[in-house]
Amino acid sequence: MSTNKQGEEDRSGFSRQDEALANWRRINPEYEVRVIKEMISGKKNVKFGLLGQFLKDAQKGEVAPGTVLVVETWSRLSRGDMADCMQLMLDIFNAGLGVSFCDWGCQILRSFDETGGTVFQIVGAAQRSHGEWLEKQARTLGARQWRRNEIAANASGGKSAIFGNFRFKPKSECPTKPGYPRWFDVAPNGDWIYLEEEIAWVQRAFKLALEMGTGRIARELRAMGVTQAESDEPITKGDVDDLLRAVKVLGWRQNTSNNKPVGEPHKGVYPAIITPKEFEDVQIALRSRNKKDTPNGRHRHNLFEKRTYCASCGSLLGVRNARDGHAFTCSGKKKDGCDIPNIGYDEKFLLGVMTQFRWSDFFGNDKHDAELANARRIVLALTSELGALEDKVEGRRQQIKNADPATPVNVLHLWDEALAEEEAQANLKNQELLRAEANMQSLERRPTGREAEREVRKKIRDFMEGDRTDISLRDEFNNWLFREDLGFVINTRTGAVDFGRLEIGADRKVTCIDSAMDDAAAFGATPEQLKELQKQLANRNASVDQQLQEAAKAKAEKECNRTPESEAERLAGLEKFKQQIEAHIERRDAERAANPESSDWPQLEKAWPQPEKAWPHVDRHALKRVIVQRQTEARAHQSKRPKSLSQQQQ
Repeated sequence: MSTNKQGEEDRSGFSRQDEALANWRRINPEYEVRVIKEMISGKKNVKFGLLGQFLKDAQKGEVAPGTVLVVETWSRLSRGDMADCMQLMLDIFNAGLGVSFCDWGCQILRSFDETGGTVFQIVGAAQRSHGEWLEKQARTLGARQWRRNEIAANASGGKSAIFGNFRFKPKSECPTKPGYPRWFDVAPNGDWIYLEEEIAWVQRAFKLALEMGTGRIARELRAMGVTQAESDEPITKGDVDDLLRAVKVLGWRQNTSNNKPVGEPHKGVYPAIITPKEFEDVQIALRSRNKKDTPNGRHRHNLFEKRTYCASCGSLLGVRNARDGHAFTCSGKKKDGCDIPNIGYDEKFLLGVMTQFRWSDFFGNDKHDAELANARRIVLALTSELGALEDKVEGRRQQIKNADPATPVNVLHLWDEALAEEEAQANLKNQELLRAEANMQSLERRPTGREAEREVRKKIRDFMEGDRTDISLRDEFNNWLFREDLGFVINTRTGAVDFGRLEIGADRKVTCIDSAMDDAAAFGATPEQLKELQKQLANRNASVDQQLQEAAKAKAEKECNRTPESEAERLAGLEKFKQQIEAHIERRDAERAANPESSDWPQLEKAWPQPEKAWPHVDRHALKRVIVQRQTEARAHQSKRPKSLSQQQQ
């Protein structure tokens, strides 16, 4: 059989072949029959199917001499060209096998010499079968190209599974290869159906990929019960690697031929489930990761692998063997010249730090989590819509660029107007996306409340009281730290340890750790003071978020209202700026010549921080300390300056 459809009763599949085989048995009762069923095209059965394996076994002498290969029709044996067909028959005969075709009277053929007139039937059947295959292939390629054109021309930014005259079918009609990502289904009205459980593990895989290899991610997903897309087999490392590189998570569709990309991907075909920044961060991580680097092996000596950072340079702290066990060592010693000493690895102490952490302040609330999820969906939807609009703009530009010289002027004018309108739509959508991204970033907090706090404390307590040498438990604990963005910043000189939510920069160094509440409690702050501090931090974060939103909005408006600058205007602006600089230098030199003993420090003092004018969320005490330090430095600088002649004479 070539497909599942040919195996159905109403499509004369296996039932038709069973009848032909029963007739062959009646004509040749002396043979013991063994039935082998396989769904594969006659064009591929020698290279990829059981027929090719059967021939190899026969050539090795593993098949009884005189065995007969029974085939319903010639097209079930081969759809190759004449040379391939003749070579296949020779291989069968040379292997000591016979072949019999049910539609040719069930005659058993063992060589071309015995075929008589049947050899002409073979030639005619081979020509006819190959011609049918070529015709079918042409129809298939034509239908495929038509489908691709419809999708490219009618992409809606992931809003619908209907593309002009083509529409994707629900999985109930094509469960194995529906043609769209596995995390979607299609409703009868053509809307996309989000399969939330599938989307959740895909998003989790992308988050883990920032710090984990594909092998560890695959183990994590297998523990969740994730299987391959077209079977119930557990997901593999290769499946994860393909997923992390697939642009379909962005809502794009990449056409392929023989598993190789064809052309540029079409944007806005599916709803996006991963933002472009998340996708690009993972691609950078995949390119930079050393596949031969397997820290800790399978022992995981460091429970907090890639969750411990150096307080001096921000690099990762790894674990190495020491005379009395294991020790933390900074990975920045070779790269950045970090000179901090090693410090003993004390797992029990670090777990104790985690138990004392203020988990109730770490987690947010359910309402906030819902708002963040909604903001994320908006960003993904706008990303898909913007991609579709950008494709339209690029398509229109190519249309104008490749226009025939004989194209009427009025048509070109209409194309220019359409391009301007499409560019305006894309700019507006980009502004909307910038505002949505700023909103999502401002909402990124940790979910849930007291229930999560109890679960976390129970998780840590159970791990400490259980078998801490169990590899699977250590893997699960480390993965949990990744999912929650938690980790340590350790000063190996003093032994000071900070625990909290980590922020990792583009250079893969820690840039910030959120442990302000824990630090305040350690300094003896009262509950009322902690509450006030939490309020101040919330106000500070809200103020920063508002500034980011206003900056993004201003940038979008400026970009939208920007008019192209001519070359003459640009040169005039540069000349004006040059004149202003020259005038400023002349005034400065004149002032210095008139009063050579004047000091620049009083003027610099005007640029110092002014605590009384600071925003409410700013720490005024820190600004005052900065001023005191600068005044001290200024006095020291003033005392070291050479005295004037008048001063020396006094």
